Amino acid sequence: TYIYTVRACKGKVWSAYYAGMEFAFLSQVKFKSPAIDNKNAVKVTWNANPQADGYYLYRQKNSENWERYADLNKSTTTSFVDKDVESGNTYRYRIRVFKGNVVSSYDVAGIKQLYLGTPKMTEMFNGPTGITFNWESVKGSTGYRIYRRGAGEKYWTYLETVKGNSYTDENVK
Repeated sequence: TYIYTVRACKGKVWSAYYAGMEFAFLSQVKFKSPAIDNKNAVKVTWNANPQADGYYLYRQKNSENWERYADLNKSTTTSFVDKDVESGNTYRYRIRVFKGNVVSSYDVAGIKQLYLGTPKMTEMFNGPTGITFNWESVKGSTGYRIYRRGAGEKYWTYLETVKGNSYTDENVK
């Protein structure tokens, strides 16, 4: 915490000191990593500021105006899950530290995440050359990554990226 004062001057003439104002510097916090798409939500994380009483989270959807989106009233809070997201939209986040009525500046760049919804598979059938399946298009998507795993297998195997919303796996037995 610091106390500041000011005096007016002209040449060798000085005014009296202002009584002074006390202020505490709060350092910015930065986001730890890019926002993560977390099952129909966007999750943002940051490092805690030990001086904080809490954090103000700001959000911008596409190029709309910034809004103070969440007041997080615990200094130990280091993440936020935004469930109010729509596929095809880009969300930007900024964060400010607060302690009492003192508020830090924020990192101008913040963090940005394009949110894409989860494709819903609609049908599967045996085609003449393999297993074919379709899914609903996802707003904002330019392609779809196809994965497969066998029954009882733990890990997915990447097969291909396609532009449409149908795929036939011809490498089945």
